[in-house]
This record gives sequence, C-alpha cells and structure tokens, in this order.
Amino acid sequence: MSEEKKAGMSAVGVITIGVVVVYLGLELYGLHHARERMAPEAVYAEFVGARRAIEMCNPNPPQAEDFERNFRAVTARATRELEAQEPSPTVSEITEVLAQRRASRESEVEALVADQGCKGSEVWRLQKLYEARSRLNLRT
Repeated sequence: MSEEKKAGMSAVGVITIGVVVVYLGLELYGLHHARERMAPEAVYAEFVGARRAIEMCNPNPPQAEDFERNFRAVTARATRELEAQEPSPTVSEITEVLAQRRASRESEVEALVADQGCKGSEVWRLQKLYEARSRLNLRT
C-alpha cells in the first residue's frame, strides 16, 4: 500500500473516531440534563413556578383542586429525596430547604410577570404548564 493511501485511511479513521466521540458526548450531555429536569427538586420548582404564575394571572383556575393534589405529591417526593441525602437532614432542615426554593422560584416568576405581564411568552408557558400539571394523576 502506498503511503498516501495509508495517510488517507488514517485521516478517515481519525475523523470517524472524532465524530463518534462528539456524538457520544452530546448524548451524555442530553441524558444528564434530562435526568436533572426530572429530579424531584426540579419538578418541585417547576410546580411552584406554574402555581405562582396562575396566582398572579388567573387567581381562580377551574383545575386548582387537581393541581394542588399533584403539587402535594410532588412535594412529598421532593421531601423523600431530601431525606435520602447523606448526612440525613432533619425535618426542619428539609422544610427550610423547600421553603427557600419555593421563595426563590416565586420571586423569579414575580419578576417575570412584572417584566412581561401575564401575556408574556414565559409567563404564558408557565400558565400552560399549570394546566398540564393539573391533568396529571400523581399519588403521594
């Protein structure tokens, strides 16, 4: 085999390996972020944000009872997740962590509503999220 053919095959091999590595990296990145979005604490923050947007823009939604039932289930799951951490936090520490996260997310949504109004795209998305989360049938 000539040196040119060897160099060409070698370059193709390097490019192929590079493409495979980049692809796997992107897949792992996507998997990590999907897991992060599904973490109980992230879901809790999502519910808190949707709830605050509705409180500010549509204070009497017809699906409030369903949403609150699902919110209680999400809160219970986030609490269990925090209880499982090492070192194991006390009940008051868990309550404080969730209260801080709730207050932080509520402040973010309040700033969004102040900036965009209830018709803003991100606020609208939170209101639609409220409706979608109301339709879930979560159990504690």
